[in-house]
Amino acid sequence: MFRIGTDIGGTFTDFVVVDDRTRELRLEKTLTTPHDPSEGIFDGLELLARNDGTLLTDAAKLVHGTTLV
Repeated sequence: MFRIGTDIGGTFTDFVVVDDRTRELRLEKTLTTPHDPSEGIFDGLELLARNDGTLLTDAAKLVHGTTLV
């Protein structure tokens, strides 16, 4: 199982994935989309799935934060 954390910032939306089995960390980054910040989240989740097979359906937890105001 994975845990996914994401933070929407002014320029980038950052992602960290923790693999609870191997204790590995993976990092990704997408551009923030100020007109609809959810687009940056969805883009990042697609990037995670494409790059290393991390699927949202395999996540035990998704945590979201933001510094976007």
